[in-house]
Amino acid sequence: MTDESSEIVKWLGVHLRVPRQWEIVRHSLGLEKGSLVFVDRRRETLRLYWTSCERAPDLNRMLDDMRGKASLEFSGAKLAELRGHPGWQGFIREVSDGERVIHAAQFDSRTLRLIEVIVSESCDASEGKSLRARLLGNIEVAAKAEQARHFWAFGLNVTVPPGFRLFKTDVKPADVTFEFEQLSEERARPSGASAVVRRLGMAAAWAPAEKLRLVKQHAPGLSLADVEVTDQLGHHSSFAKGKETKPRILNWLGLGRRGEALLWHCEPTNAIYSVVTSYPKRTPVLAREFSMTCCEADHE
Repeated sequence: MTDESSEIVKWLGVHLRVPRQWEIVRHSLGLEKGSLVFVDRRRETLRLYWTSCERAPDLNRMLDDMRGKASLEFSGAKLAELRGHPGWQGFIREVSDGERVIHAAQFDSRTLRLIEVIVSESCDASEGKSLRARLLGNIEVAAKAEQARHFWAFGLNVTVPPGFRLFKTDVKPADVTFEFEQLSEERARPSGASAVVRRLGMAAAWAPAEKLRLVKQHAPGLSLADVEVTDQLGHHSSFAKGKETKPRILNWLGLGRRGEALLWHCEPTNAIYSVVTSYPKRTPVLAREFSMTCCEADHE
């Protein structure tokens, strides 16, 4: 897979590169256990699972169990050992001419994470072998799920400050939102600070020229001060600070929450990007602490 024919996905500390026509149709937010499921225009292509472990699992025994189940479920199926992929163990199940299912697993001793993949191939043997090598060779366990700071999927590419974790997503056509919350260092509990990162596509068709109204729409709970025009990744951006409007008594007492809103229009990607933070008055969270990439780098 060349850079032009593939794209990078970074999710909860697992990084991979997949063909550009593959799309994520299901995703998990679980730190201990979860999965990503990809499809192309015709079928499911990849399932990737992660599991946090207390110690190294017995991969040989696990894969023997998987082979046994495959033999029982698919009577007469031809099973072959997966070879030539450093770090991976597994087997290949021949479905029919030109169709194969690959079961592979690896354990990352640094992060104590088990990664399992199921790849569905529908091509000739040489093409499948080449795709398999590039796919498995580009899967990397970069961090424990709870320590992940770089998220790249669904057209959003954001690096969050230390201490923030992804706790909610909303993925719709041309409208993707990631929500993050900050954990206190002492108790590993939410500190009350949060951030919402959003990408809205097809911007040329609907985005108003006057960005003040748009900023207010992206930060509905904030009473914003004057919007400042700045530069973000080479684009004109709108930035404002404000106070949460409710409950008013907290603002009167000087205890109200604060927030920031940063928004810009990226014409090359035809999208609006925004970061809105919300935090207790004494512990500010800056919108610019969330590093986002739009048109600058679609691939690394």
